[in-house]
Amino acid sequence: MKQLLGLIVLPEFGETLTDWLLMREDINGFTSSPVAGHGSHHAMSINEQVQGWREQQLYWVEVDAGHSQTLLEALKIDYPEVEIHYWLLPLAAQGSLSNFMTDSL
Repeated sequence: MKQLLGLIVLPEFGETLTDWLLMREDINGFTSSPVAGHGSHHAMSINEQVQGWREQQLYWVEVDAGHSQTLLEALKIDYPEVEIHYWLLPLAAQGSLSNFMTDSL
């Protein structure tokens, strides 16, 4: 079964995480985008508190269910001081729309 691993980091760590993911032979690709983080669990500056959000970077990585734990452990070992929030979701389906009628759902 496939899973979707979401990694959320501050923008200043984005380039490092991008390089880390690109160097891993066990990852075929990923998607990243800037996002706005909202919520009281974030350590926010005064400016961020006033605007109600802080800049973050979101990465989506498709992984095999048994491999997500390995990736998270490797991230924790390589970057123990970096604030990395993660989401792990079951991936019900994936594919290319060009093959949509032939892919099984």
